Amino acid sequence: MMQKGKKKLLIAMSVMLLVGAPATYAASSTIVKGTTLAYHYLVGNVKSTSAASKTLPVVINGKTYLPVDMIKEGTKVNVTVDEKSKTVSFGEKNAKVPLENVKPKYEDFHNTKDEAFTQIDNQSFPQVLARTNPYAGFASIYFSPQGAYQTLHLEVAAVDEKERVASFTVFNADTNEELSSFQLSTKDGIQFFDTNITGIKKIKVQSYYETSERPKADLILPTSYFR
Repeated sequence: MMQKGKKKLLIAMSVMLLVGAPATYAASSTIVKGTTLAYHYLVGNVKSTSAASKTLPVVINGKTYLPVDMIKEGTKVNVTVDEKSKTVSFGEKNAKVPLENVKPKYEDFHNTKDEAFTQIDNQSFPQVLARTNPYAGFASIYFSPQGAYQTLHLEVAAVDEKERVASFTVFNADTNEELSSFQLSTKDGIQFFDTNITGIKKIKVQSYYETSERPKADLILPTSYFR
């Protein structure tokens, strides 16, 4: 399982999560007065330059509150504020959301029902995502989670007559930051990998192989999901 280590949010003050009175404490709105603080955020001992870092802490009645977006970046824990139900949820969502539901842009992958690809490890799938370009090099597919999920769970496989190694990398598509990478062999069968995608709006999943021969395919299985 591949997963980035959590980064600590370093800030010299007593902090609480700024989510607003309606979502946290009561069903009715309360108007409060506070003082904004021109503080800098350090994430992993590095000054944050993200959009979230422009949101300021607020002091209300002697307590300091942090914006939700900054909590997400600093702790890598997803925070969802539902104003309708008056709830705040931390961490992964309970429901597993299929990749197909998160606005995929296929680019170099396509859905196939070819049994050469859908029969893997004695398991049968109705269809799988296979890279369109059968030759060596990179192939990409994009998803737009819009910061709504904490984890991308990928179940993948590489198929071929000969043994070879396939590489997968997950990127923040907006910044090109590498979030995780992993390799698997054709003899490994189905493998799964989790990537923390807290606060990220657009994801790029990229596969790569280097070979002089035409391989079959790298596959992303329909059992993959966002959570």
